[in-house]
Amino acid sequence: MQTDDEQNRCTVGPIALVDEMYRIIDAELTEKQRTALLAELKGMPLEEIGHRMGSNRNAIVMLGTLAITFLTTALAVRGVEPSATPKGLLETILKLSKAKEYDELKSPVVPVHVEHRKLEETVVQEIRRNDENSSGDFAYSDLGLEMVLKKHGDAFQSELSDFWNKELKVLIKDSLDLKEIAWDRYQLLDEGRIHIVVVRIGTSYKLVFWENVNQLLKESRGTAPTKASGEHKK
Repeated sequence: MQTDDEQNRCTVGPIALVDEMYRIIDAELTEKQRTALLAELKGMPLEEIGHRMGSNRNAIVMLGTLAITFLTTALAVRGVEPSATPKGLLETILKLSKAKEYDELKSPVVPVHVEHRKLEETVVQEIRRNDENSSGDFAYSDLGLEMVLKKHGDAFQSELSDFWNKELKVLIKDSLDLKEIAWDRYQLLDEGRIHIVVVRIGTSYKLVFWENVNQLLKESRGTAPTKASGEHKK
């Protein structure tokens, strides 16, 4: 006898694609995301899902949106591609920036508001500036990122300190989507004044936050500031 999930699988598209979709649902989504999405796939009204989960319609919509983002990202990524690692994500951003593919640069960034700003627009704006003298939150230059990749590209860590656990909660406090992501999906590059936070969505990493990407460049030129604007200190 088929389970409800198996019956759902038989009603959607090609078998290979559906099997992969349910593998992602089982392995990649949080319990809340999985419960909400599977209920939606069964045709349950959003109000009923919210009632059963002790939540409301808007929260269920947000959970479903994030779950679908996970699915579309993961299904688009077959095998291992550059953004399947934190270092690969930065390499992808650098490549797109050098090619001036600014519209494509929104894809590697989480599509949410962080600290009351639309994150992808803020990041792309600073990348367009490509200002080697800039510092602080979201400051960027191609040469600065190249130097970070060369020296610290493999230094991302998944075990965050108490300081960064608290700091990350502040960064994502206005984003229900990011709050629903398990903490072990976040990784941090924490080298001096350089801080880069990424998150794994599906099988691909996306940028959440960075600051002082130009720090190594400034140090090499002897122009590094004694205190960076907006810097997150330990």
